[in-house]
Amino acid sequence: MLIIRAFFSFIIVSGTCWRCMCYSRIQELGSPRQKLDGLRHVRVFVPVAVKEGDNAVLMCFFDLNGDSLYSVKWYKGGREMYRYMPREVPSVKVFPITGLSDLFIEKTKSNGTHLFLKKVTINLSGRYSCEVSADAPSFRTALVSGDMNIVVVPSAFPEIKGMKARYKLGDTLEVQCVSKDSRPAANLTWSLNGRVLDSEYVKQANIKRDSEKGLETAVSTLTLSLHHHHFVGGRIKAKCTASIHNIYWQTTENSAGEEKPKDAEPSTSISKDALQPSNVPKEGQKKDDSANSRGHCCYCASHIFERLKASYVRVPFSLQLVCLYILRYNIIS
Repeated sequence: MLIIRAFFSFIIVSGTCWRCMCYSRIQELGSPRQKLDGLRHVRVFVPVAVKEGDNAVLMCFFDLNGDSLYSVKWYKGGREMYRYMPREVPSVKVFPITGLSDLFIEKTKSNGTHLFLKKVTINLSGRYSCEVSADAPSFRTALVSGDMNIVVVPSAFPEIKGMKARYKLGDTLEVQCVSKDSRPAANLTWSLNGRVLDSEYVKQANIKRDSEKGLETAVSTLTLSLHHHHFVGGRIKAKCTASIHNIYWQTTENSAGEEKPKDAEPSTSISKDALQPSNVPKEGQKKDDSANSRGHCCYCASHIFERLKASYVRVPFSLQLVCLYILRYNIIS
């Protein structure tokens, strides 16, 4: 079969090119090539954020595709700190890094794909790189990196400041939320009665840095003109949420009541002269006889009763009964 195909190629192509054509055809049919890609698909998984004092696990995965693994190395900021070589004894080696005395690698839990860090501190934030090297036949090397942040979470809940006990319609609600001593500064969001507020009502968080502690404090201000729909059941509930990456989330909620305007109340004060009829004897004048006194008493009770009604004063029922009783039976006091 090979001789026949070469013969036809010689007839079609003249000159020296027929040799190249015949050779290429023979290679394709007689000895097919074996494709060995070797080391590829190196990928690293570095946690984005880890709470200070917790353990951290860094992972590095790869496909050898026919190659043999020569070594896996981990770097912190370009300096080697860990090496795994399966053909050596011991296979795991740890290298100290100057200035990072708080870097502790658990050898028994680390291998060619996993790197176990114990009780990380804030100094260990930064870039970590995994370098994978293959042995024969490809001798390939690949380096992949990822960043890790060590987080110091606040020791207390966020605090809402400046909230009054009561607000009226049209008042301005202006309160602050403070989340102290963290790194990085907490992200602060506001909600009112369970609904997240738009950014137009929130002043962008102000970050205060403590150079001695190396920690940060976040401050956010909410300013909102209150309307009827802001009061649910006669109250408003303002909530502040502080969060850092996916490892810290705390909320604080304060509430205030609605102060309703007082209704206009009629004056309840009645002058002394208004309660005294005009024909009642004044001081120093001679009093009338008993008949006149009876008439004056009845007139007085009637006059007081009418004056109270005219003044829109709510007359107690007991007083009404007394006046009516006096008028009915002409009782002399």
